[in-house]
Amino acid sequence: MNIKTIKLENLTYYQGEVNETDVFNGYGKLINPGYNYHGEFKDSVYNGYGKLNYIDNEIKSYNGEFLNGEKHGLGNEYYSNGYYFCGQFNNNFKNGKGKLYDENNNLIIDSIWENDKLKIIQNVILYYSIDNIKYNGLFDGKYYNGFGRLYYKNNLLYYSGIFKNNDFHGLGKIFYDNGNIFYSGLFDSGNIIKGIIYFKNGNKYIEGEYKNNVLINGVIYKSNGDLYYKGTFENKTLFNILSFNLNDEYTFKLKFSYLEGTFYIDSNHQYKKIFKNNKLNGEFLEYHHDILIKKCNYVNGKLEGEYIIYYNDKIISKYTFQNDKRIYGIEFHNNKKKYKGEYKNYFYNGHGILYYLNDENSYKYEGYFKDNFYHGDGTLYYNNGNKHYDGEFEFGFKINQGIEYHESNGNIKYIGTFLKNKKHGPGELYSEDGLSIWKGNFINNEIGTL
Repeated sequence: MNIKTIKLENLTYYQGEVNETDVFNGYGKLINPGYNYHGEFKDSVYNGYGKLNYIDNEIKSYNGEFLNGEKHGLGNEYYSNGYYFCGQFNNNFKNGKGKLYDENNNLIIDSIWENDKLKIIQNVILYYSIDNIKYNGLFDGKYYNGFGRLYYKNNLLYYSGIFKNNDFHGLGKIFYDNGNIFYSGLFDSGNIIKGIIYFKNGNKYIEGEYKNNVLINGVIYKSNGDLYYKGTFENKTLFNILSFNLNDEYTFKLKFSYLEGTFYIDSNHQYKKIFKNNKLNGEFLEYHHDILIKKCNYVNGKLEGEYIIYYNDKIISKYTFQNDKRIYGIEFHNNKKKYKGEYKNYFYNGHGILYYLNDENSYKYEGYFKDNFYHGDGTLYYNNGNKHYDGEFEFGFKINQGIEYHESNGNIKYIGTFLKNKKHGPGELYSEDGLSIWKGNFINNEIGTL
């Protein structure tokens, strides 16, 4: 019998006894990036007693008997979670009588096994440490399967319900670390699918349907129990994320994206909104005491088109928005026009008309504005409809060349220059019947020189 070192495929090496044709026979070592084996070989496969060590695997190692390359006979198997098994193997699986121990050497199961699982599922108690329960429930030797309870490390209940292969699956409840329910409902492979999420104070938070921990349909409540949102949700890639810190160990994250529904600000105040890609899109309605008070439209989260504000079922403002900016509008007061014209930055800017709130709803000013001030060319009117002033303004003041008129008949009263609302510079005064009564220079509204 010779001892050789042989290089194989996939970075595998053999070192040990071989026969004259280099077949592994006797004691040897097989080393590979994923595992290594020390023990007996026959015809180049594991046969007899040996130790198999795994790298980055749920199973850490196996010490025991092998037959034709498989675990077969008595052996001990050790796992990455600290558990270990002592018993019989067949065809690489736990088969026959065997005992499973936890990481603290507590006996968990002493029973008959079949293909790595218990032949009869048993109720077990698993521990984080002595007197610190981790799990109490049905266990198949490999996974939690059936009804069970999972605990926080401080012995408070975390989950109570049905398990499938270690996942929450079926009816169950998750608890906050203060003992109140966090979620009650249905699970599928560890994800919530239909049920109620609660605030830590015990009040309902969300009642709905879920897919992959994404809310797809339901109702959202405020912490005081009042309704907040009722409607539908999108299952898209742009999400709001709710993060629930159940305790220092567990955090639950729920994603949601509004689609179309009603928001309840208080018992008398609601919004009806449409979303797309988690942005406002479409008609937006606002109600107070079930009476419409606002109606507008959004495109990709920005105001676009008509924007109407109501009071007592009557329009008090009607605006036009473009790319989230107010560009034009009409304002009303007691069913009378107050202003009609252009806007910029929510102020009167550009051309517009101010109205008197008299019976005729007549013009008060027509011309140009800047930041709500008369600015540029414009015309002021008296309450009776006659012109008051034609000319130029600067931030609300008459300046430069302008014309003033008599209120009684609309005839010209003054033609000349102004400075901050006062006649200043060359000008000419006229009587009500149109006769010139003085012409010359004015200084701060006072007659100066001819």
